[in-house]
Amino acid sequence: MTERPRSCFPRIEPFLQARKYMRAVTSEMPKRNGWTVAEHVGDRTPNRTQRLLNRAVWDEDAAMAEIKRFAVSGLEEAARKAGRQRGKLVIGALDETGQQKKGDATSGVKR
Repeated sequence: MTERPRSCFPRIEPFLQARKYMRAVTSEMPKRNGWTVAEHVGDRTPNRTQRLLNRAVWDEDAAMAEIKRFAVSGLEEAARKAGRQRGKLVIGALDETGQQKKGDATSGVKR
């Protein structure tokens, strides 16, 4: 997966940082914040990841489309392995905010 979004980045440096970031957020780290991600990927500070997320030039829509294609192909493969026909796999919706939806004070909890 980590090579698929390469075409979304005009320069190699942001792509390499994005690849490290993707590996960190999909890892089994118990707590994810700028410092723990930096430590996990071998950066001294979270500055490189912050630069990627805030200022780097890359095609976010194309990257999201590539990740969506990756996820859909994985779900289709899982459905095939489970013996289900195409279009018969039930899945849940993903919330990209990353906030846990519980309680009555979290924004968007009643969605």
